[in-house]
Amino acid sequence: MSQVEDTNHEPVSLVVALLSFFLCFWAGFILWGQAGKALIWFLIILFTAGLGGLPALIDYWMCYAAQQKRPLESLEFFPR
Repeated sequence: MSQVEDTNHEPVSLVVALLSFFLCFWAGFILWGQAGKALIWFLIILFTAGLGGLPALIDYWMCYAAQQKRPLESLEFFPR
């Protein structure tokens, strides 16, 4: 039996991830195939007057770390 390798062959670099977050945070999520989640975070930040930015930052960092090892699902929040 052969094992299926579940690795990401095109991970985003740290520099691109940081630039995407600081210039336009949802661009990073879009790079990882999570456009729907980017819209959800944008609305959360908008309706909480910016307080949703901290959880969005934490989720962004967790997504960056996870996408280095494997592709992310479209609405995967706070991946391990």
